[in-house]
Amino acid sequence: MYSIERAMGVYKQYVRNRARPEGSIAEAYIINEALTFCSMYLRGVETRFNRSDRNNDEVGSHPHRQLSVFQCVGHPIGKKDIVILQPSDRLKVEWYVMNNCTEIQKYLDEHMRELEAKGITNLERQQEVEFPSWFKTRV
Repeated sequence: MYSIERAMGVYKQYVRNRARPEGSIAEAYIINEALTFCSMYLRGVETRFNRSDRNNDEVGSHPHRQLSVFQCVGHPIGKKDIVILQPSDRLKVEWYVMNNCTEIQKYLDEHMRELEAKGITNLERQQEVEFPSWFKTRV
């Protein structure tokens, strides 16, 4: 219902002649639609179709980051809150970052081959446990 209420608020702002509000709303709506349609074909003029977003989080506004997992753009919302992770949670976070970083994929494959050579049965779980320490000594 909120979106309808918001639209009605915009339509109420279109009223110029209080004696005939429906006509004012219809006239302003048609003008707005016509200008919107025409603005789709304008080049070199800022319109609602080619302007940047209000909350622009483009990569150019952030310092260059080396690893792909840190390339996401955005900014935190709300109050900054410092959380100290438990050791088990920290290991899960480290594994998530390493497992989703394309630059580390060749090391993940190398470690997987080493585990296969050892004849370990549950490879994924074993890699999750051993890889962070193996990677630290390897690099």
